[in-house]
Amino acid sequence: MEAQAGIAPAHNWFAISRVSASPLGQYSHAIIFPMITDQDITKLKGVFATKEALADLTLEVGELHDKIDSIGVKIDGLTGLISASLEEHAAGAVAIARHTRQIKSLAVHTGATLPD
Repeated sequence: MEAQAGIAPAHNWFAISRVSASPLGQYSHAIIFPMITDQDITKLKGVFATKEALADLTLEVGELHDKIDSIGVKIDGLTGLISASLEEHAAGAVAIARHTRQIKSLAVHTGATLPD
C-alpha cells in the first residue's frame, strides 16, 4: 500500500498524520489505527449474524408467534368452558338450597322427621 495524502501504512496499522500551527510554532501529530485483517473479518462473521441467519430467525419468531396465538385461542376456549361450568354450578347450588328449605318447611308442617 502506498502512502497517500497523509496516510502512512505500517504493517497492520495505518496512521493519519497532521501538521498544525500553534502560537508556539508548528507541530505534527498522528493517530494510529489498527488495520482489520482477514482473520479479524472471519472472527467477526462468527460473532455477528448474517442476513440469512436473521431471515431464519425472523421466520422462527413468526412461527413461535403463531403457536403462542394458537395457545391463547385454546386458553380462551377453556376459560369460557370453566366460566360456564361455574355459572351452572352456582345455579345448581341455589336450586339445592331452595329445595332443602322447601323440604324442611314441608317436614315442619306435616310433622315428618328428617334424618340429619
